[in-house]
Parts: sequence; C-alpha cells; structure tokens
Amino acid sequence: MMASTFSIVNAGLARTPNPEFALAAFALGQTVTNMFGSPVWIGRQMILAFSTDGESMRTAVRVETGLAILVAAWIAILGYTPVGRFVYVDLFGASEALYPEVLRVVRLCIFLPLVHYIRAWAQAILMRLEKTIMMTAAMLIRLFFMILMALFLPGMGFLEGASLGVFIWIVGMGIEGVFCVIFAWPLAGRIYGKTLPEGEEPATTGECVRFLLPVIAQGLLLTFSLPAVNAGLARTPTPERNLAIFQVAWSIAFLFLAFIFVNVSQTVLVLLRDARWWRTLKRVGVAMGAGVSLFMLAFIASGASDWVLSNVIGVEAGLLPPIRTVLYLMAAAPFLAAFVELYAGIALNRGQTPLVGIGKGLDLALIVLSVFGLSSLLPALEANVGPLGFALGLLANYAFLKRTVREPTLEESPDVG
Repeated sequence: MMASTFSIVNAGLARTPNPEFALAAFALGQTVTNMFGSPVWIGRQMILAFSTDGESMRTAVRVETGLAILVAAWIAILGYTPVGRFVYVDLFGASEALYPEVLRVVRLCIFLPLVHYIRAWAQAILMRLEKTIMMTAAMLIRLFFMILMALFLPGMGFLEGASLGVFIWIVGMGIEGVFCVIFAWPLAGRIYGKTLPEGEEPATTGECVRFLLPVIAQGLLLTFSLPAVNAGLARTPTPERNLAIFQVAWSIAFLFLAFIFVNVSQTVLVLLRDARWWRTLKRVGVAMGAGVSLFMLAFIASGASDWVLSNVIGVEAGLLPPIRTVLYLMAAAPFLAAFVELYAGIALNRGQTPLVGIGKGLDLALIVLSVFGLSSLLPALEANVGPLGFALGLLANYAFLKRTVREPTLEESPDVG
C-alpha cells in the first residue's frame, strides 16, 4: 500500500497543465531530498533493535531526535542557500528551466524529518509488539486522504506543478504518522516499563550511534539509487521525457518491490532465533521474491499495467510502450532483492551493520557505473538503463553478503539475537 502512494502522487501530477515537466521536477526534487531525509526514517531500525527495554528505548529515541534536528537543518540549507544549486544542478543535472520547480519541492520537504520521526517512533513500537495490523490501518487512512488530494487539489489552484506532488506525499505521510502514534501511544508502556535481567546493561548512546551509522550509510546509498539513475537520465538526449518515463515506471514497479525491500530484512531482524527459524524465513523470503516477480510479469503482459497507467495515472498513450519496456526489465528486481534482504536481516540481527552498508555501497557503485556508462555508450537505451543498473547493483550486493554473512546452522549455537 505504501508503494501505491507514488502512483497516487503521479496521478495528481498528471492532471497539472504541464505533466511531463512536473513529473521530471518531482522526480529530481523528491528523490534527492528524500535521500538526505532518509537517515531519520532509517532510524526506525535502530529504535526497533533497541526497543528491548525502556532505558535502551529512551536512549535510541534521544539519538533519533538529534538526528532529526540535523537533517532538518541540512534540508533548510539546500532550500535557501546556493548549496541547493550545486547539489541539484551541478551534481544531479537539473536543467536551469527545471531548477526553480525543484527548489519549491525542496522547501516543502523541510517538514520531512518531523514526519519521518513520528512514523519511526510509533512504527518501531508496533513492530516490536507485533501489532503490524495497526500500521496497515494507518496506511489505509493515509491512502484515502491522498486519493482525495490527488483528485481535487489539481483543480483548486492551491499548488501547481511538482509542489502539488510533494504536498500530497508529505501530508499523506503525516496523516499516517499521526494515526500510528494514536495506535502506539497506549501500548508504549509495555516497552518503556520493561527492565533488563540482572547483570545486563541497557544500550548506551555510543552503541546506538555505532549501530545507526552503517545503517544510515546503507539507507543513504539506497535512496541515492534513484537520484543516481535520474542524474544519468538527465544527461540523455531527451532528459525530461526519459525522467518522466522512469518516474512513472518506478511508481508502478515499487508497488511490487515494496513487498520485499526493508520488510524482509526487518522480519528477519525481529524473528530470527535459531537455524530452524532461518530455514523458514529463507523459504518464505525466496518464495515471496519469486512470486512477486512472476506476478509483476503477469500484471504487465495482461495489459493491466497499461490500464492503470492510462486510466488511473493518466499517462498519455505515446509513453506507454517505453514505460512497459522499463517495467519488464524491473520485474527481475523483487526476486534478486529477496536474497539481498534475507542476508541483510541476519547482519542486522547480529548487529553487523557495517556489512549491510558495504553491500549497499557496492550496489550503488554498479548502478552509477552502468547507468552513466550505458547512457553515454548506448544512448538508444534511454530510460532502460535504469532497470539494468538496478539489476546489476542487486547482484553485486547479494554476492558480497552471501560471502560475508554466515547463515545459522543446526550444528552450532547460532550467534543471533
């Protein structure tokens, strides 16, 4: 359901006077700014990992608070100083015509750290207490309000262009976060009131930071993947067209990828107890990855994706064939991502977060090399360089984690938990 939010945003942008321009500006502004805002959202993993007792939880939340303040200050610098021009124009390739629209997106994103903060705190509590159904309920409420905004705001003149998209996105997340807090607040005492067994010490600020820094690096690299692709597409012969194609294709592909990304690794983090649990988790993860990839192929081949693009998002007919090709190439990503997420989950469970960061670093390196290289050497590939880069990056990430992360075995006492 979270993945569908990007399709809702794109549906709103498709109803603006210049949809291709608005989609391109939103793609650059949102993905790059979200990359900088992601450490606060990624802090959810730290809060979840240290939510074993009240004192550790309080320490983790203090670290998360400081992080949110730092990120908000950085986004303000991007939105109101010349640093923004360097980042978005010089580094990520936004054109001079696109930059003012991108800047409006960045300035609205000043609220992003606060929204991520309240969602991270509440959802960590709900996940630790295995009340994830409440997260689903909050997401349903978010989707309802986002659909209303996408349908009615474009005709009201309240906001224009890419600013409309980022408003729908941030307000939607804020509504979800408020309802997660409403659901988590009565349950929080079950974590804050918990004490450790005698002889065990609660987590310190240093331990939280050491756990968090590699995860932040991994998260930054993960969110940098889309800006890296967009930066490559911005240097193609028809940048606005290719950015719009990939942005719309990604909004559909993410509907399927969201089943795998983050969710599988966090499930392993919470549920991995011994080798028998690992076998079950691995079987479920691989089956999910394969099933999602096959379902995505069927969704595209049946024409369902074209119907959604035409009738729900409002994409013009001329863009359907290239978007469809990108989607076919993206169909391999859920299967590949499942293997990456399973081994990343073991590393998170053991506190081996540097391995997760290194794996994602290799992932991103392959994406950048392939996207920029293919864009230069084979410009006829156009937006197709994006999914090709994603596949190569995931393969590199999996190869590294498979080699460095030890699977729990029945012959030994597994170092998990």
